[in-house]
Amino acid sequence: MSDSYEKQIDDLRAELAEAKAANDALQEKVAAEQQAEFDAKIAAFEATLAEKDEQISSFETQVSEAETKIAEQAEAIKNGEKDMEEKMKELREMKKKEAKAARKAQLEDVGLEAEAVESTLASFEDV
Repeated sequence: MSDSYEKQIDDLRAELAEAKAANDALQEKVAAEQQAEFDAKIAAFEATLAEKDEQISSFETQVSEAETKIAEQAEAIKNGEKDMEEKMKELREMKKKEAKAARKAQLEDVGLEAEAVESTLASFEDV
C-alpha cells in the first residue's frame, strides 16, 4: 500500500509542478500584457505631450508676433502724434503769418506807412 501512496504522492508532485509551471506562465503572460498596456499608455501620453508642446510653441509664436505688432503700432501711434503736433505747430505758424499779412494789408489800406505798419504789427505779435 505504501507503493500506491508513493505513486499518488509522485503524481501529486508532478501535478503540483505542472500547476506551478502553468502559474508561472500565466504570471509572465499577465505581466507582459500589463507591461504592453503600460507601454501603450506611456506612448499615448508622450504623443499627447508632444502635441501640447507643439501647441504651446505655436501659441508662444503667436504671442510674440502679437507683441511685436503691438509695439510697431504703438511706435506708429507715437510717430503719428509727433507728426500731428508738428503739423499743428506749422498750421498755427501759418495762421499767425496769415493773420499778420491780413493786418499788414489792412494797415496799408488805411494808409499807414511801412515803418508804422511794422511797429503796429510788432505790438500785435503777442496777441
